[in-house]
Amino acid sequence: TINHELVHYEQLKKQAESKGISEEEAWEQMIADPKQFSDTGDRGGYLTRHIEVDAFAHEAAEQLLDIYSADEALQLIKTRGPELKGVVRDYLNVLGDKPAELKKFWSKLYTQIERQNETPT
Repeated sequence: TINHELVHYEQLKKQAESKGISEEEAWEQMIADPKQFSDTGDRGGYLTRHIEVDAFAHEAAEQLLDIYSADEALQLIKTRGPELKGVVRDYLNVLGDKPAELKKFWSKLYTQIERQNETPT
């Protein structure tokens, strides 16, 4: 989604600012860093990159809050019910056998649901 990509842009701006470099230089560093960018095609590896966990948690929270209240969304995540679709279902399907990686996503998702629920529309 557009907002997913905007999360990446904000990440890029923060990296540039923290390193005292231009956004263009930060971009070059990002794509050269295998911890942040990979073209191997490994879906599991892609979903566990910290920049993707942040962006997908934001996207997943939007998807859930479009349908459920924040309390309902948080409860649904706890039960990991079959109603979960979209990004959340993708993470469950791809990383279901990697609880430590999935936990990172859950933590970011909880934070995003709470943050987006507080944001006035």
